[in-house]
Amino acid sequence: MSEIQVSRTIDNFDLSTRLLAGAILCLGIGLIGLASGLSGGDESPYLGWLWGCSFWLSISIGMLMLIMIFRIFNSHWTPIVRRQLEHGVAAFPWLALCLSPLLLVAWFGGENSGILWSWIEVQNVTYDPLKELVIADDVLYQKKSWLFKPLFFQFTFVFVFWNILWT
Repeated sequence: MSEIQVSRTIDNFDLSTRLLAGAILCLGIGLIGLASGLSGGDESPYLGWLWGCSFWLSISIGMLMLIMIFRIFNSHWTPIVRRQLEHGVAAFPWLALCLSPLLLVAWFGGENSGILWSWIEVQNVTYDPLKELVIADDVLYQKKSWLFKPLFFQFTFVFVFWNILWT
C-alpha cells in the first residue's frame, strides 16, 4: 500500500468517529481501573469516578436550570444561548452510562458492594465520634432503612435518568 493510499484512508475518518473511538478507549481504561480497585479492595478508583461523574452531572444540571430560567422569561435573545445549553444537556444519557459501573459494583460486588457507599452494608461502623455504633443499630438508619437499600437506590437512579431521557 503506498503512502498516498494510507493518507486517503486516514482522511476518510471524520472527527466524530475519532472522538467516539477516543471516548470508548478512555471508558475502557477507566473500567479496567475500577475492576482493579474492586479486586484490591481499594476505594480510591471509585471515589475518583464518582467525583468526575458528579462534576459533569452538576454542570449539566446547571445548564438545565438555566434553560428553565430562560423558558420562564421567554425574552428574544435567550434562544441563541438556550440552544447551546440544550446541546450540553444532551450529555445526560452519557452520564447515566458513566454512573452505571458504580451501580454494578453495588449489585454484584459481593463482600465489596459497600466499598463506596458504606451504608449499603449494615454491619459497617457509623461515623459517630462519641461511640462506635453499627449501622444496623443506628436509630436513624432503622427509621429510614427502606431509603438505604441498594434496590431502592438503583430504582431511583433508573427512574430519574429515564424521566430525563424521555421527557
